Amino acid sequence: MRDDCRVTDFEFGASVHRLQVQSAGRTETVEGRWLIDASGRGGLIRHRLGLTRPVGHLANACWFRFPHRLRIDDWSADPRWTARVPSGERWLSTNHLMGAGYWVWLIPLGSGSTSVGIVVDATMHPYGRLNRFDRALDWLREFEPQCADVVKAHEADLEDFLALRGFAYGCSRVFSPDRWTLVGEAGLFTDPFYSPGSDFIAIGNDYTVDLIRRDCSGEDVAARTEQYNTTYLRLYDAFLRLYEGQYPIMGNAQVMTAKVGWDNACYWAMSAPLYFQRKYRDLAYMQQLDGLLTRFFFLHTRMQARLRQWNEADTPTGYGHAHVNYMDVPYLRTLQRGLADPLTDEQLTARLTTNLADLERFAQVLLQMAAGATLDRDAAGFEHVGALQLPKARVGLTRA
Repeated sequence: MRDDCRVTDFEFGASVHRLQVQSAGRTETVEGRWLIDASGRGGLIRHRLGLTRPVGHLANACWFRFPHRLRIDDWSADPRWTARVPSGERWLSTNHLMGAGYWVWLIPLGSGSTSVGIVVDATMHPYGRLNRFDRALDWLREFEPQCADVVKAHEADLEDFLALRGFAYGCSRVFSPDRWTLVGEAGLFTDPFYSPGSDFIAIGNDYTVDLIRRDCSGEDVAARTEQYNTTYLRLYDAFLRLYEGQYPIMGNAQVMTAKVGWDNACYWAMSAPLYFQRKYRDLAYMQQLDGLLTRFFFLHTRMQARLRQWNEADTPTGYGHAHVNYMDVPYLRTLQRGLADPLTDEQLTARLTTNLADLERFAQVLLQMAAGATLDRDAAGFEHVGALQLPKARVGLTRA
């Protein structure tokens, strides 16, 4: 491990790769059989080889920190608000403020600081409105005025400010038979919502370590490397569907509530069990699941399109105050709590097959909700999906 150094150049070799490393005014050559690029957005290998792939998710972000807590619990004295978290510790969670084409995060950090971030659909909220702190504050005044007041009150304590244009990007290859891999943002990135970057770091590191171990033990890992690359990029494409064209939904409380329920169900039903059971590295098992996963991918893609259509046809301001706890839906709770169950391959396949069938039924229930139809409460396991329905706002009329 070398600290305070910089890679100035590198070259690939048939048996070893070489790095030029600069530190304390000295440059030296370092050799290794494998080259692992964890250089973040700098993406040394990705840029050198022209591997960056543009994606349809056009989004910008900015974020900044204050050296103390911003307690969202203090933002309202409305008893309907305070009663939901009577301990007054809502601020301990990551909190999101949402509207059409954007979300704002409030994250308490271990250092004692609070991170505030603004993430937007670039087609709805131009980067030029967010790329400086004063502009971001003006944007908050327009879209989240209560948050703007709090930020303004702490402006003198601003610790830092960063902005990023077009943060999402893909990559045509992240694992190579030529003994190099790209991990984390050195390879690709989707979106900070749901924090899937952590999943890709975990899976990418798993794959990388496994390939190095096998190669060092004398195994020919060329075919395995190609399969890992294919699986990883397919997973990226599936996650990207969560965000492409979906940011307008964030302004609709009802559709976004349903979307978060659907997105979590997909995660807990399909991708997370494979990681918990460490099956992403099992080539034979993953190939056996190819048909099932393809069926899931098409369902997932169709459902994201239906959510967009629901949002376009709905009136986003037509809902009243509500609190939704996804764990009040037994179907979702069961999926989440079953992730750590020890399973044989046969049991895992049976569970994934059942999970996909249940996702298809869950999709139908959500589509009934979108159509304004009576929910099929007789469907076993879905009796409580109505908990995701928000009350319609009541409008009072007075005589002139």
